[in-house]
Amino acid sequence: MIVFIYGPNSYLRGRKLREILSVYGEKMSGQSPKEFDFSEGAEKTLTEELVSYLRSPSIFAEKKFVLVINPFEEGDKKTLKKAFQEVVGDKSQIVVIVSEEDAPKSFDFLLEKPTISQSFPEIKKGKELDAFIQKEALTRGVKLNKDDIYHLSESFGTDLWGIATELDRLELSSGKIEEFVSHDFFKTLSGLKYSNSQKDKLVALEVLLTSRGDEAAKVFNILSAGLNDPKKLNALADYDLMIKTGKLDYEEALLDFAINS
Repeated sequence: MIVFIYGPNSYLRGRKLREILSVYGEKMSGQSPKEFDFSEGAEKTLTEELVSYLRSPSIFAEKKFVLVINPFEEGDKKTLKKAFQEVVGDKSQIVVIVSEEDAPKSFDFLLEKPTISQSFPEIKKGKELDAFIQKEALTRGVKLNKDDIYHLSESFGTDLWGIATELDRLELSSGKIEEFVSHDFFKTLSGLKYSNSQKDKLVALEVLLTSRGDEAAKVFNILSAGLNDPKKLNALADYDLMIKTGKLDYEEALLDFAINS
C-alpha cells in the first residue's frame, strides 16, 4: 500500500508525516522505515536501490516499511512510476511518499484509491491564516482575541513555523501576544527604502518576503513611492526595465537593491 502526502506547506505536511510514521511504526512493532531521500540531487543508483528493495522479499519482518522523500526530483521517473504502481495493491509493503511538489501527471494514480493521499497547499494570509492561528492556539490551550490574532498575522505573515513557535512560547510562559513586535508593512518597507545599513535592508527584505509573506512584485512596485533619491530612483527604473525584458525577476531586483542601493 502507498500513503502519499504532498504540497508546499512544510509545517502541516511535516506534522502529518510524523503522525503517519507513528501510527504505522506502532503497527510494525516499532520498526523504523527504510528511507530513500531524493532531495539533494540523488544519483541514479538511489532509484535502482529503491526499486530493488521494493521488489525483493522481506527477510526480517512480515511487512516492509519504506519512506520515500521527494522522488519527483529524480530524473528516472519512468522506473519509479512502474515500481510505485507495483506497490499500490501490495499489502506486504507500507510505502510512505512525501513530496514538496504535486505529483506529475504521469503519477496521477497516486491520487486515486487504494492509495491514501492528502494535499498540503500553502495557507493564504487573511481568513485562512487567521483560522489556522486560532486552531493552533486552541490545541495548546492558548486563548486569543481578534487583536492577538491580528498581531500574530502581522508579525509572522505566512511563516507557520514562526507562529507555532510563538504559540508554544505562550503556552509555556502564559505570556501575552502584545509582547512581541509587529512587523508593519510600511514601517518595514521604509527600512528597505531609506536605511544606509546593508544589514538592516536585507533584514527588512527578509521580513517582507518571508516572515510577512508579501509578494515581491507588490514590494517592488511600492518601493519608489516617496523616494527622493535620484540614484535609487534611477536604479529602480533600470530594474523595472530588466524585469520587463526577462533579465531579472522581482526577488532578484529587490535583493540587488538591498545590497547595492
